[in-house]
Amino acid sequence: MEDEGVIYGRHPVLEALKGKSPFEKIYISFHEEKSEVLKQIRKNAEQLGIPVILSPREKLNHLTGNKNHQGVVGIASAHEYSSLEEILKKLSDKTILLALDHLEDPQNLGALLRTSDAVGVKGVILPKRRSAGLTGGAAKASAGAIRYVPVVKTSNLHQALLVLRKHGFFIIGADQSAEKNYREIPYPEKVVLTLGNEHKGLSFLIKNNCDILVKIPMVGHLDSLNVSAAGSLLLYETFFRQQTSKATNTNFQF
Repeated sequence: MEDEGVIYGRHPVLEALKGKSPFEKIYISFHEEKSEVLKQIRKNAEQLGIPVILSPREKLNHLTGNKNHQGVVGIASAHEYSSLEEILKKLSDKTILLALDHLEDPQNLGALLRTSDAVGVKGVILPKRRSAGLTGGAAKASAGAIRYVPVVKTSNLHQALLVLRKHGFFIIGADQSAEKNYREIPYPEKVVLTLGNEHKGLSFLIKNNCDILVKIPMVGHLDSLNVSAAGSLLLYETFFRQQTSKATNTNFQF
């Protein structure tokens, strides 16, 4: 059984949706999806922007410990989400934001939230679909940081980055194929550090939306770090370089 808060059963899930209780995602057994109640659950969830995943009953059995789930299981959020507008209202002179391009592992998300709190990150931005969210596993890995770092779920990460650029943010993407070493670039006072999926890295669209791509030099036998380890290194570099830099704009030449 997964270490996440779950609500299961047709009427408990439906009532939670009516009360707009936050769900990360909802699993529906594809053997029972034609049930009228499950159809209503799916409709309500989609109206609220909650991903619905059709799965075999074995998956739902695993999530609930083989309890009587009646073909539906909701994964509850461990904390409320913020909005991009709320984050933009609380910016300081030196601001770090973290964007995560379809990060899948809640443990990695939690670890990055913990580091984000340590360096004063003002917000973490996630896509709504195919991304880890604020589940119990992420909350546990964050060691409490989930309560202090605002997290935004956006339907379009690319558009969110465009909005942030209009607000003066410089977008740095982590990519091991990049030419620039992360120590070789200046760090402006408003930075969005962007990390990709654990296996695929940054998507094509997000990679091409970055102002610059940087890599972490590797001299051992492996060609990359775990994304939470790499992200922590880059977050601390951004933090310390901002503190020592006199730069006030993003008009850099590379």
